[in-house]
Amino acid sequence: SNLTLLQHLIAGDSWGQVSNPIIEARPYTIVIFVAVLATVNLGLMNLILATIVEVADNARLSDVERTINEKKEEFEKAKKKLFEMCESLDEDCSGTLTQEELLKGYQTNPDFAKPMQTLDVQESDLEVVFNVLDGDRSGSIDYVEFVEQLHKMKSQDDHTMLVFIKAYLQEVRLNVSDQMHLMQECVQKDLKELLLATRSLDMQIGTTSDCARDAIRPLQVGIEGATGLQNSFEKGGPYCVCEVVGKPLTKVQTSVSTDSESPCWNFQNSIGEFALGDKLMFSVWNQNFEQGDTLLGKAFLTSDQLVQGKGSFDGELMLDAHETEALVRVKVEGPDVGDSDKSEDIIGMAGDLRRLPQQVADELAPL
Repeated sequence: SNLTLLQHLIAGDSWGQVSNPIIEARPYTIVIFVAVLATVNLGLMNLILATIVEVADNARLSDVERTINEKKEEFEKAKKKLFEMCESLDEDCSGTLTQEELLKGYQTNPDFAKPMQTLDVQESDLEVVFNVLDGDRSGSIDYVEFVEQLHKMKSQDDHTMLVFIKAYLQEVRLNVSDQMHLMQECVQKDLKELLLATRSLDMQIGTTSDCARDAIRPLQVGIEGATGLQNSFEKGGPYCVCEVVGKPLTKVQTSVSTDSESPCWNFQNSIGEFALGDKLMFSVWNQNFEQGDTLLGKAFLTSDQLVQGKGSFDGELMLDAHETEALVRVKVEGPDVGDSDKSEDIIGMAGDLRRLPQQVADELAPL
């Protein structure tokens, strides 16, 4: 039976004489015959297709190898000719080429430009190629190395792209660094001139640092009272202390009030050591001899506020560190400045000019 199956399915002999009677007698055997026939035909087709693909692939490889060899020969010829051209471009016979010599040769010598174009190097690429090869920035390159490296760069496409990108980025970095250095020099020069102008202005209007401290002193300080203290202490009473921050000898203090929520002190005193840039601190306390005094809140009055008020301030200041909106009413008066608004403007301008150089320097420090 195996011999008969091999004979008429694989060899194709006696198909009608053997298979038809069997299928008519046993119809289910058609599945076996069809499966065997399909397997044999598919196997033959795969064998034929594999042979065809292998032949085509060998032909393609042979063609690619031939193309590579032809291109390599063309490159070698171009390299040899380019080397001869570089020797002719070396006017001083130094064995090196400058960027000007390369550009001149590309523009005026067709025999030099043609091999370069064969190597896919355009005139715009010469500067980049020169900068890549001139690693020491000497301004000249050995033309033997120039030809070899140029061939290597152009025969490796991916590497060539990375080399050119690196060269461009390096050039950009150098340009940015030069510009930043130039800008820093200009700014430093302007800062020096600004400092000289500020000092000259100080001398002209007499606003040196000592004179500036005298501009708004002494101060007459009045502490009228406070509101909204919400003092929950059963003993003692509130009082207010005024002093220049950082100068404890300037401290003055009101009497203790019996009204724990809205005390009225009507206190007057003078402070003689208040300078431009200082600030007054008003601290409200509750007196307690047994457990110690308790801070109810602080408020501050700066010299800028006094300058804006032409040497005086009359109003309320909000106390910090307090659960409710608590205010302290104060009245501060500086020396008699009269109607000299112009002097105050000049003093303020001089202060701004003194601070400007340091502000600019701080802004430029990260750069």
